[in-house]
Amino acid sequence: MPEEMFDGGVAHGYDDHYGRPPGVVDEMVTALAPLFGGQDVAELGAGTGQVAGPLAAAGVNVIAIDPSEDMLAVLRRRYPSVPHLVTSGTTLPFDDGTLDGAMSFQVLHMVPEWLEIFKQMLRVVRPGGLLVVELPETLPEVSGEIMHRAWVELGRPVYTRALSTFYLLDEYAGSQGLELVELPRIGQPYTQTVEYLVWFWTSELMTRRWNVSAELMADVGTRLRAWADETYGLATEVPFTGIVNWRGYRLPA
Repeated sequence: MPEEMFDGGVAHGYDDHYGRPPGVVDEMVTALAPLFGGQDVAELGAGTGQVAGPLAAAGVNVIAIDPSEDMLAVLRRRYPSVPHLVTSGTTLPFDDGTLDGAMSFQVLHMVPEWLEIFKQMLRVVRPGGLLVVELPETLPEVSGEIMHRAWVELGRPVYTRALSTFYLLDEYAGSQGLELVELPRIGQPYTQTVEYLVWFWTSELMTRRWNVSAELMADVGTRLRAWADETYGLATEVPFTGIVNWRGYRLPA
């Protein structure tokens, strides 16, 4: 996933358009702080610091890592005391076993190199340390249909994530002797309108992620909006579970 995907306007408007529902980060910090209190922990794909900043304020020594300078520029303005590194998750600049933990929230599903990133997390964490990974919740049917329709309009194969479930990750973690750590079931239900979902799946972020021209995506957006309005109604509210789909992996001591 190139760093340019999140640069410019995407970075500066990221939290407004792609942020978590109110209160969810507080729940995440409440769950993570006792596990990582006072420890050195890297967050891969920290972005604007949605989790890294509040977790650092709770007493965790978070190192924010992201390949996008623009995303980290937002983090610097909001959380100037949080150390950060502009680098890829596939080449972490730490010696083996130097950190107490590593985290990645809503990142591994976006990159084909997800296993290399997880291997790097495993490499830099000490024996007995903890890895935490979050993947997206299962999409509601309507959101999935709108995404599918966008790909049909783009003339692409049906989109599949690089890592859509924990199955492959659990399988690899088990082969390395990692212990599965269940994390608290947290999150808050919320809704999004069909109009928002049309915008989301044809937004600047998706234009970059799917490597299509802005002109093509704008044309697709016009057709997708008309189809979604006729099929569902743009004002229709679509419910999401809001569940934080995460788990931990404990390294052998």
